Amino acid sequence: GSESVDAYKAKTKERLQKQADKRANDATENGILEAIAANTEVEIPQAMIDREIDSLVQKFEYQLMYQGLKLQDYLDFLKTTMADFRKNYEESAKKNVLHQLIISQLIKEENIEATEAEVDEKVAEQAKSVEKDVEEYKKNMDPRQFDYIRSDIIITKLFAALKANNEMEVVND
Repeated sequence: GSESVDAYKAKTKERLQKQADKRANDATENGILEAIAANTEVEIPQAMIDREIDSLVQKFEYQLMYQGLKLQDYLDFLKTTMADFRKNYEESAKKNVLHQLIISQLIKEENIEATEAEVDEKVAEQAKSVEKDVEEYKKNMDPRQFDYIRSDIIITKLFAALKANNEMEVVND
């Protein structure tokens, strides 16, 4: 799909750099959440943890389905029950819910919002990426897509503010 070997190498290098940048950004954001969580005491309702476990199990089940496997067959192979399998997700679920609660609280405290102009800009970027007219693209968008875009903008703003207003140190493992 490239005009030359050099163009292919450049595209590949750009793609790999974007992936590395995203991993580094995700690690930074996760580190920020971990630091905040370490100093946070909160009682998380079991219902929230159970919902998150449901979500994690469902994601795993979808991954298996893409490989042509069924969750029950996987459990049978491991000689485990669904209840025991769900217990494996307990700590991850608690951590995920805690992080979600922290993010929600910080957004509320900092009064971070996404403007219509910012949402429109993101929609325009998406329309351009699939070579569609913006208005046509908007007409075909599900309302949940607008909510997702708005949420993404808000979270991006939150982490930008956290990075800008806090000292961070690089820890090499």
